[in-house]
Amino acid sequence: MASDDRGLGKKLIDALKNSSGSGRREIEVDHEGASARAKVRGSGPYGSSIEGLSVQVPDGGEEADIGRQADALVDRLSYLPERIKKHEIAPGLGGGVLRSEPEDMREREYQEIKLNGGKEADVRRYKYDKKKRERREIPQNYAHETLERLTDDLAGTLGDDAAED
Repeated sequence: MASDDRGLGKKLIDALKNSSGSGRREIEVDHEGASARAKVRGSGPYGSSIEGLSVQVPDGGEEADIGRQADALVDRLSYLPERIKKHEIAPGLGGGVLRSEPEDMREREYQEIKLNGGKEADVRRYKYDKKKRERREIPQNYAHETLERLTDDLAGTLGDDAAED
């Protein structure tokens, strides 16, 4: 998987460009057993408004090291709007959550990445409503170059872990 993980992000961007326009839809692409699924609000030639991104790699049959994956993503994803940090990592439960650093949350908006079973990562953006005391999912605008890189970094991190086990 890790040998050519760059293809997944490119396939996602190509699919987004081929479905340019407004209107909610879901785009799913596969590459060498890995898949990416984006909930799209709108897309154009240079960027897209995404309500959620999920990247999944094939199960290598071994337990993934969630802590190692989380550390690698914190290091790799320095180009997101805010730096992320480990929030809750539960290797025994097979998952973890990374979030924007609290001091970087813009108007209480933040990025969240859930690691599920070491083989799937879900990326969402939330806004906290102080009056209602609840969060709601909001879309995030990505330049296609950034979205391609994010997709490949997620697939590469999950895939590299499978290859090392």
